[in-house]
Amino acid sequence: MQSARDHKQLTDYLGHLQTDDIVAATQEARRKSMRVLQDQGISAIAILISNVIAEAIDHPETLTDRSLYATYLR
Repeated sequence: MQSARDHKQLTDYLGHLQTDDIVAATQEARRKSMRVLQDQGISAIAILISNVIAEAIDHPETLTDRSLYATYLR
């Protein structure tokens, strides 16, 4: 019984593959993934900074000299 979709092997496509195409596609995929990783890193830093600023606005006493050094005096 044959399925509706024939499963082809890699050898069926070897005549159509171009080494330059594969190398160029791999390099382009690598560039795109690096851009995504850099964007994610920038987004993570922006979220961290916004959280620090929001915390400082909500609790300004955490930024005073007295509260920063109070842990050392205890």
